Amino acid sequence: MNDPDPLHSVKASRPHLVVSRYNEDVSWLKDFGCNYTIYNKGEDDLDLPCVKKENKGREGGTFLDHIIENYDQINSPVAFLQGDPFDHFKQSSMTSKGTPLHGLDVIKNDEALKELIHNFRSGVTLLGRPETCDGNGMPWFKGLNVDGLAERIGVKQDSYLICPGAQYVVSEDRIKSKSLDWWKNLRDAFYEDEHLNGHILERLWFAIYNKDE
Repeated sequence: MNDPDPLHSVKASRPHLVVSRYNEDVSWLKDFGCNYTIYNKGEDDLDLPCVKKENKGREGGTFLDHIIENYDQINSPVAFLQGDPFDHFKQSSMTSKGTPLHGLDVIKNDEALKELIHNFRSGVTLLGRPETCDGNGMPWFKGLNVDGLAERIGVKQDSYLICPGAQYVVSEDRIKSKSLDWWKNLRDAFYEDEHLNGHILERLWFAIYNKDE
């Protein structure tokens, strides 16, 4: 169902959920207790308000579009999610010593997602299992030029903390630490090769959110 007012309103004080959906079941949103916007890149089979989008750009293109098209209206935290966000919570990433990577809390169940989002106050929170990669895409995607795009947009690091699925809840000040033009330039760069850059951007979101322009 396409809705002329797809920014579904429940509790304005909680983070706004931005959901990149293909054909996943998003009925979990009905009882989640947050405002949401569904960007539907799949079948027109929803009974929830949504924005219909062409299926391109992976979740990264969807999230960039939302930031750019709503930049002036973003005045609360935003949770960027997959259509099935819980799929990324099934296995924890642990160090060889058996402790969570980077000292971050590891999400172990579906209820933890709701709790983290409802209780979010500031900064950036990973909504899934944390991983790391280097500037060459290792250990999962050898030859992926993560450093290339990172250097181009000013967020190059020795290594990159990532959340598979690009799922984060982010305060509005972290989003607006970069200008609208900065976000537009990133989207232009992204669509130069949306397939490879979809994988690269998934590895750069945490660095992006945590570095000022």
